Amino acid sequence: MNLTDFQQWEVFDLESVGSGHYLASVKQNNDFYLVESTDSGVSWEQIESNFGQISGDSEGITIESFSLDEKIQALAYDQETGLLYGTGFNVLAVSGDYGRTWSTLTGEWQGYAYGYTALTIDFNSSKIWFGGQNAVEQSRLLSYDLNLLEAKTYNSMTDITGEPGTVKNIRFDPNNPDIMYASGEPGIMSSIDGGDTWEEFYFNENSRVYFGLLIDINQSETMYTSGWNKVFSEPQPFYLERTTNGGATWEKFEYVEGADIFGGVWSMYAEYGLEESILYFGLYKGGVMKVTVKN
Repeated sequence: MNLTDFQQWEVFDLESVGSGHYLASVKQNNDFYLVESTDSGVSWEQIESNFGQISGDSEGITIESFSLDEKIQALAYDQETGLLYGTGFNVLAVSGDYGRTWSTLTGEWQGYAYGYTALTIDFNSSKIWFGGQNAVEQSRLLSYDLNLLEAKTYNSMTDITGEPGTVKNIRFDPNNPDIMYASGEPGIMSSIDGGDTWEEFYFNENSRVYFGLLIDINQSETMYTSGWNKVFSEPQPFYLERTTNGGATWEKFEYVEGADIFGGVWSMYAEYGLEESILYFGLYKGGVMKVTVKN
């Protein structure tokens, strides 16, 4: 099986669980799978998994297909405990055997919602943070306390704006674990008290979706992001957005040579250096945009 064939596979999330050992949530045709590589991605095998299987289902998963009863929205792995966390439409679940068997922590399988697409482990407070969108297009932001074994819901984009919204990504400041950011629609919100309270950080009036935020590990007041206008079939320009003062003001740079490209951003990654930083942006239907920033 070749996951690099984009015409056959849609990848929702990929997580490293060891040296050369990866797990990925994927879709082929209309079926969802959890797949595994133990050779650094050279080859992949489908995993038989009970993710999404409601107790009392007959067999749920057949060895012939390995298709899941529910899409895995996001994955996160704790190297210290060996536990893998996954989110579905309305559930946070945990696995101790690399995704073969799952137990629900909060929520229920096959819930009625758009899904929890954001998932992050907070190693400083023993919490799992996750979020997404409910069935009526309202944003959802939650945490699950691994010590208290309870979930908590927080104010998010919809609570702040009163408009439809979603949470796509949750980040921590690399130099201050009490500072957090959650990005999605219609922008990015922040917390300075470890997630207890949230407020608007960088919102927009056009429901532009932000799938992430890059924070320079050498200077956390410098951040980069880029968004996506919710247009599935037409090109849109690529914009790099940057703040060097912790979000007080933002600069916007347009890639003018690619007016007809699919420049909306769905993922991002950075390699930070003292003299220059290399930023990578995964575009919706448009490949990867590489940006070099001189410091």
